[in-house]
Parts: sequence; C-alpha cells; structure tokens
Amino acid sequence: MIDILLISKFNFRFVFILIFTFFFETEIFSQNSDSKIDLENINGQIISELLLKRLNEIRLEKNLAALTEHKILSKAAQLQSQYNRKNLKISHEQNKTKLALPSDRVAYCGGMFDLVDEYNVGIEIQVKTTLSAGRKKNNPSTYGEISESIVESWLADRKMDDLLESDLFYRLGFGFSGDQINGILFASIVLASEEYEKYDGFSYHKKSYKISPYDRNLCKDFDRNFEYSSELFSDNLKIEGRKIVFRYHDLSLIESMFQTNKDAMAVDILLKDQYKCEGGNALHPSKVYDGMMLKPMNRSKLLKSNTLKEQKEFSVKLGTLPGELDTADIALSLIIIKDKCACNKIAYNNLNGENIRLLDIDLTVDTISISESVDSNSRFLQFTIPFEKNKSDYLIDDIKPFLDSIQLNRFNIKEILVKAYSSIEGNPISNEELQQKRAKGILSAIKEYQLQEVQTKIESQENWDGFFESIKGSPYARDYLNKDHNTIRGIVNSDTLKYNLEPYLAPQRKAEIRIFVESIYIDSLNPENLQKKFLNAIEEKDHIRAKALQTLLYRAVEEGQLNKTVLFEGEIPQFKENIPLLNNRLAFKLQYDEGMHSDSLIDALKMNVEAYLGIDPGNGHLNFNKQAIKLYFWSKDLNSLIIDEVNKIDQPKDFYKDIVKLYSSKIDNYFVNRLLLNYNIIAADFYYERQDYPSRVKALKQVFKYVRKANLDRDQTLIMAKYFIFQMQIDWAIQIMHPFIKEGDYNSEFLLTFISIAVYDEKHVPKELQHNYIKVASEKYRSDFCKMFQKPDMSVEYFSDLRVKSIYCDNCR
Repeated sequence: MIDILLISKFNFRFVFILIFTFFFETEIFSQNSDSKIDLENINGQIISELLLKRLNEIRLEKNLAALTEHKILSKAAQLQSQYNRKNLKISHEQNKTKLALPSDRVAYCGGMFDLVDEYNVGIEIQVKTTLSAGRKKNNPSTYGEISESIVESWLADRKMDDLLESDLFYRLGFGFSGDQINGILFASIVLASEEYEKYDGFSYHKKSYKISPYDRNLCKDFDRNFEYSSELFSDNLKIEGRKIVFRYHDLSLIESMFQTNKDAMAVDILLKDQYKCEGGNALHPSKVYDGMMLKPMNRSKLLKSNTLKEQKEFSVKLGTLPGELDTADIALSLIIIKDKCACNKIAYNNLNGENIRLLDIDLTVDTISISESVDSNSRFLQFTIPFEKNKSDYLIDDIKPFLDSIQLNRFNIKEILVKAYSSIEGNPISNEELQQKRAKGILSAIKEYQLQEVQTKIESQENWDGFFESIKGSPYARDYLNKDHNTIRGIVNSDTLKYNLEPYLAPQRKAEIRIFVESIYIDSLNPENLQKKFLNAIEEKDHIRAKALQTLLYRAVEEGQLNKTVLFEGEIPQFKENIPLLNNRLAFKLQYDEGMHSDSLIDALKMNVEAYLGIDPGNGHLNFNKQAIKLYFWSKDLNSLIIDEVNKIDQPKDFYKDIVKLYSSKIDNYFVNRLLLNYNIIAADFYYERQDYPSRVKALKQVFKYVRKANLDRDQTLIMAKYFIFQMQIDWAIQIMHPFIKEGDYNSEFLLTFISIAVYDEKHVPKELQHNYIKVASEKYRSDFCKMFQKPDMSVEYFSDLRVKSIYCDNCR
C-alpha cells in the first residue's frame, strides 16, 4: 500500500507539473502586441519582433539597410538590462572591467564586431517611481505600447537618435529585464557592424602586439614631418612568392622616419570578402588593424634586414602570407608605428606617377593667332578676356593676343562686337555699370590702334546662362532649381547656404570680343587656291597678306583638307621681310616631322634658326625658337650645361636669363611661361644629379608656378599632374586638374586619375565632392571605373567609405 501511495503521489506531482507547463506555455505563445506585459514573465520575443519591425521601418525611410538580430548581441544587451535593473538606473557602463563598455560586453559574449553601440531605456509600467523629468499620464501596459514607447524615447534622445540613421550598423540585439516592485521595464538594444570571422590559417595576437591606436598627441611630430606618408608609401608593398616585401628608393628617409626601437612597420592583410557588397564591412574589432596584422618589425630589425643597404636603398621582408590565401583575394595595408602607436595605416593605391624631362617642346609661329579659329560661316575671330571681381580693368597679357590680331588685320576688319558680362551677385544697377566700364575699357584699347571706319558695338548683361551652366552637375545645382533670379541673387549675396560659390562665379566675369573679317579670308577659304595665292603674295611683297594666307594653309592641313607638303612647297627668298614666313616653316617642320623630333632634325632646325637670326637678329620668334631648341638638347644631356664655381660659370643661370628676356618681345607671355616650365622640369633633374637638393626643391616650386601660367590644355595638364604625382606633390596635381574637372573637360583617364589622388586632399576636394565625381565616373566610364578597384589599382580598403562602396556595388557588382 505504501508503494502504491508513493507512486500515486509521484504521478500526481508529475501530472501537475505537465499541466502547469502546458498552460504556462500556452499563455506565453498566445500573447501578442495587445497583450499586457507581466514584468516577472516577459516575452522578450514579442518586444524584439515589434521593435525590429518598427526600427527597420524608420531605416527604410532613410534608405538604409535593414537591421537583423544577432544572438551574441542579444546576450550582451541582456547583461546590461539586468545590470540596470539591479542598480535601478539607466547606464551604458558597468563596474567590472571586462563588462565596462558595450564593446567589452560583446567581446565577453564571444562576438567580434568592429563597431558597437548601445541604447538603454527604462519604461515605467506602474507609476511608483520616476526615472526621467517627465512621464506620460497614461503609462504603456501592452507589448505594442511598450515597444512604441521605447522607439519614441530613443528618437527623442538627442545624444542617441543618430544611431538609427547610421549606415555603419547592420546587426542588433535586444535585452529586457523587469522590476516588478517598481513597475519598470529595463531595455537595452545593442547595435553593431557586420561580424568579423577569423581566418583559420592565422594566429591572432590577443593584444595587437601592445600597439595602441592612433593618438593625435603621440603622432603629432610624425603627422607634421611626414604628412605625405600615405601617398609616399601607397604602392611600396609587393608580394614575391609568399613573401610580403616593402621597398623604397631612399634609405635616408627610412632612417629619419624610424628613429627608436619603439618605431616599427607592420602589415595588415585584408580579405576582399570583408568588403563584399552584400551587407556591411566585416572588420576586426581591433582599433589598430582591420584584417590580420603581422608581427611588427622594429627599427633595428628593419635596418638590419635591409638587403639594399649598399645601394642606399631599402628592401625588407615584413612577413609571409598565412595559410593558403590566394593573392587575388587579398589587399595589403602598411601600418607605420611610432612610439608603439599606430600613427598611419596606408591603403594600397597605384598612383601611376610618371617622370618627364620635357613637355611638348614646340617652336612658335608668327602668324595671325593660329590658336583662334576663323568660322567660315559667321566669319569671325573670337577672344575671351577675364576680369577680377568688381574690377573693370584687365591684364595686358589677357588682351594682347586680341590686340595683336587687330594690328595684323587692320585693313581686313568689318566690325568689332564687345559683349561684357558680370557675375550674378551684387545688384542689377551696379552690375550694369560694371559691364559698361569693362566694355568701354576694351574699346579704349582698340582705339589706340586708330582703326578707320571700323564699326564697334557694345552688349552687356549679367551672365545667368553661364552661372547655371557652371553649377550644372555640382552639389549646389539642386538648391537653385525652380527659383527665380531675385531669389537666387538673394541666396548668393547672403550666402545662407554657406557655400564657397566663388569658383562658379569667377568664370562669368568676362568680355567676349568678336572680330568680323572682310572678304580676304572668305576668298581664301577655298583650299585649292591657298597655295597659289600665298606664293603670289610673296612675289608681290604683300607680307601681311602672305602671313594670313600661310595661316590658312596651316589650318587647311590641320583639318585634313590639304596634304602637309603644301606647307613646304615654293621658294621663300631669305629677306628680312620674309623671316616670319621662314620661321613658320621651321615650326611646321617640327610639328609634321615623321621622325618624331629626331636629333638630326633638331640639329637642322638649329642651323636654320641661327642663319635666320643673322638676317633678323631682333626677331622675337626666332629668339624664342633658339631657346626652345637649346632646352631640347639640355633635356637629352644634362651635362651639356655646366656650373664651374671656381671660374664663376653658371650656364643654367645664364640660360634662364636668356629665356626671361623673351618677355620683352612680342611673344605671348604664356609661350615664354612654357619655356620656363620646361626649363625648371629639366633643372629639377639637373640639380638632383648634382645633389643640390635646395635648388632642386626651388626648381620644382617653379614648375608648379609656371604650369598655372602656361595655358596648358587638358592632355598636357594630365601629363604634368602625373609628373607631380611622381614627385609626390599630390596637392599640386589636384590643383591643376580640378579646374578641368569642374568645367566637365575630362576623359576617363583624366577623371579616374583625379579621383585616385583626391582621396588624399579633403581640403581642396571635400568628401561630398569626391563622392559626386566618383558617381559621375561610375556612370560615364563604368568599365574603367570598376577596374579601378581591382588589382593593381586602388585597394578595396577604400570601401571603408560606405558611399564609395555603395556606388561601386550599384555599378560593378
């Protein structure tokens, strides 16, 4: 009987437990958003689902990626909600070191996330205590009301609401703890980036080799002395077999950069999958590196391991690729360590700089403005003269080509039209006065040539068309859509948008001059008649007409209407009056030479120039061409000019003086500037070989000075930009390229080269502007743009900028 009774009691207890569990679980599973919460038995799943749905609705409105729940993050969130319940306060920190911050708690729970943040709140269910300054009259009681209350509290928290709008977060976790006594629900929500996955074939160091993350105070000397290190070492890491090698051509710089054994180099190996388009970037939570950091190599070991010490260069093996990594699946970054602090992390970027010794050395021609085209339909020459802000006077260099053409064509001009513009800022009355002053100033200069019976006409206006064209495609264009002129003028004058609009306004301050020409040009535009008329003009000693016809012959050849041989047919007597025509033939010969500027050709040209100078020693064009040819030979042989300090001989200095004298001739200044540009390009190498580094630096600065004065076209500017990149003068390259970019004058190579260097200079090219240019490149040159982020060009590490990554993924995935 006793046994039966015991068994019955046992069965009854078991059955009771089963029944209780059944009804409890039924109650739990039957709960929904309208169910009232029991703080002792919280159904966290319901709140989590409601919160996740609501939070993602908010992110969807902001065009952000949806968040997904992660178990580890929920564990970390639960730790904090329990801590806050225990202490009856809202806190983001804990007393224990290993649980102190959200990132510590996530790491404690086994998570590896680069970015971690947390939102904590207490929701009052019963009015027994107050956690905040104010509360609602009707406290939430259902799961739906509570979840909405959490979201509202979050959005109202100015310090934390930006977390919801951050594109850095992709994962989250929830934690809830109830305090039945005080009627409070404590909620913690942990947000994080993508989870980093360890690579099995690599041994991670727990404390990042005791290297501390970037610290401005610790790195201030390095930042000041080696601010160019990101560009300097952008492509110096190479993979040879399985070895990672760093090479640099100047050992002395390495020795000056790494001065103590607390200074070191290290390599960060990144997997391309860490930046895949599906989701966020999965980076290592260390603040020193993002992928797999190899053991740093300190100064003594770096110098000891250098295999190019005898050549005064530097080459060191910094480590070996771990496991079975495929080199096609990785990217390398260089970490520069100073005083055990990671002062710079340098992403790979193949900048493609290129040294040159000479830029487009051409001979000058003495013709009628061959750089200006005669329109055979409207029959006019056109010139543009710029003005400074609020100024009506002009630079003589800007108007000289125009005045020279007037002088040359004084018998052939029918009408001169001056269109004077002002930019749109200011007010219409003062702008009208300024326009008239600009036009009258130009006409005053024209009258100095005492033209007879030449009709002149003035037109003036604010350059609204030019302004709208200038800002087209800029970040500011949308701010002026559908606005009238007065509204736009008010915005510009008050600068309420805090824009630097000057680069867009400056091109509008100008005058356009059109010279309508007489029939001499019209009759001569028939290519078949040009050669005969040219030779007749020489025979008749009509030198001005001959010069004009020679110009038209050249244009006909340029346009493919005539064969280049017509430029050299027929005899030109070697009289002083014909020297301009003979000089022009030399320039044409150089341009159309099949031997591509062979030494023998230049020798022949040199002999002709010297012979013609014997006839007309004061001819500015011949003297210019003499110096141009001299530059050519100096570029071929730097030792052709010497410096003998003992005998006080300085041939480069004398050469420079001879070029400067050309400013007093009739040669356009920008042509002389091109000579000085080339002079300094050669001089930079000349002084480098002499190890006269101060003079070399001075020459490089002069190169930059004359690039901006030499009126280079887009292709020439790209050559000079690559030269500056080679010389590690990235900011100079940006400054000379940016005007072409702003004007929309670029091709694929030009724009992509600019983008690759703009990442180093947010001062001249702010991030927003970089993103705009990147987007343009992705749309106009998609194929080339996509290749840009593949080996051997820019590293995927640049996808740390999520806007760049988004543009790439939208176009190249």
